[in-house]
Amino acid sequence: MKALLRFLTPLLLSATMQAEEIKIATDVWEGYTAKNEEGFYFDLLKEIYPEPEYTLKIQFVPFKRSIKLLISGNADILLGAYPEDIPRKYQSTHPVEADSISAVVPQAIYSNWKGSESLAKKNVTSRTGYNLQKYVPKTTNYTEITSLKSMLLMLKRGRTDAVLDYEKDIQLLWEETQLGNDYRLITDFAHELVFFGFSDKRDDLKQRFDAEFKKLYQSGKLKALFLKHNLAADRVPEIDY
Repeated sequence: MKALLRFLTPLLLSATMQAEEIKIATDVWEGYTAKNEEGFYFDLLKEIYPEPEYTLKIQFVPFKRSIKLLISGNADILLGAYPEDIPRKYQSTHPVEADSISAVVPQAIYSNWKGSESLAKKNVTSRTGYNLQKYVPKTTNYTEITSLKSMLLMLKRGRTDAVLDYEKDIQLLWEETQLGNDYRLITDFAHELVFFGFSDKRDDLKQRFDAEFKKLYQSGKLKALFLKHNLAADRVPEIDY
């Protein structure tokens, strides 16, 4: 009987333990945060905050809205922030990714492409809250709107000269927006480090993330997660642990 109790006690305790809910705020990015709750960022979170100890409550919102949720304390973790997006105190200690930004331009601009200077005095659009104006000349007319699909349709209709966004998301909408061969995708238009954001009310989550991320990085599991989602190995950030 004592042996049976020793066996059952951990199971009973596990059954009565309530998982800690973590509120996640994120935009939708192909390969990273898909609507079906699959992608690199989600897998990374599941490695660091596994079931049954934790449960992830994911809220899909435009990126700018996710920042507001984090700062107000209505979200515990924000995904996919550049250093300028949120104050340093909210950021993970190390970047989770070395990101690249792509540009879509008409064939006429692509044929004479000389880098970002080719966008001088042109209309350039990106998604709300991305703040990519630092990558284009000061004479560029830079604007932001919420929908990538709308931006690509604006490009097709001649209402903007270039769209800045992520390669996988653009490719997902290429046929739907019927861009065809009249437009070109310039990958690696710009590069930026990406961090996760943590509410200042949840320092415990940040500390666990930093510690577990280090283990994943040093073991090679982080690189394996990138490859699992068909993301280039050069996106693994260079960290000196």
